[in-house]
Amino acid sequence: MQLLIWSDTRDAKRAGATEEDIQEAVAMSALTRHWSTIFNGMQVDFETFKKEMGGQ
Repeated sequence: MQLLIWSDTRDAKRAGATEEDIQEAVAMSALTRHWSTIFNGMQVDFETFKKEMGGQ
């Protein structure tokens, strides 16, 4: 896994990503994993969630 992270980071930098871009991507992926774990673990109904958040 560590090798994949290293190579993905290297490739992102080669494509023009800055350190800040990479840090933001890592933070967003961590947040996504966190909330996905909570919502799935609590078996939150997606349609109910959308209504409660003001979605359609």
